[in-house]
Amino acid sequence: GNPHVWLDPANVAVICRNIARSLKAADPTAGDFYQRRLSAYLARLDALASQLRAQVARLKDRRFLAYHPAWPYFARGFGFQLAGVVTESPGQEPSAKGIAALIDRIRRERLRVLVTEPQLSSKLPSLLAQETGIQIVTLSDLLGQGPGKTYLEHTEANVRALLSALRGAGP
Repeated sequence: GNPHVWLDPANVAVICRNIARSLKAADPTAGDFYQRRLSAYLARLDALASQLRAQVARLKDRRFLAYHPAWPYFARGFGFQLAGVVTESPGQEPSAKGIAALIDRIRRERLRVLVTEPQLSSKLPSLLAQETGIQIVTLSDLLGQGPGKTYLEHTEANVRALLSALRGAGP
């Protein structure tokens, strides 16, 4: 159901293997080239993911709340804990009663970080921050909208931004 599979590097490795296999089938004379490139990329991907997972593992509290349900693969891939989502679909925000319950939950569970995305409205996240003190961090689930130009740069920027927010968030 959730299409954001590329946010977990383990899934990206599968995607890359499938692409390489298709390229080798379409161009068998260059099969060794595709295999070498795949191996090199997977080594870089694994090294980065391992380094980032080790940093996440050192956090006392790895929980975050997401404004939109794009982040379960990301959380699983790096060892964060997705504590829940504010809205299941963009534009379908909770009712006033739902917002009040969410504010109560954030306070009760001492959730400290809310992940949102650049293409989503900031109105409700701003209200939640104002009412609870939850820190907002903007991550991009779409390559090309974040600070990195490559998948590895993009992923590293997202993880480091969330790490920073979780380290710097209040008690």
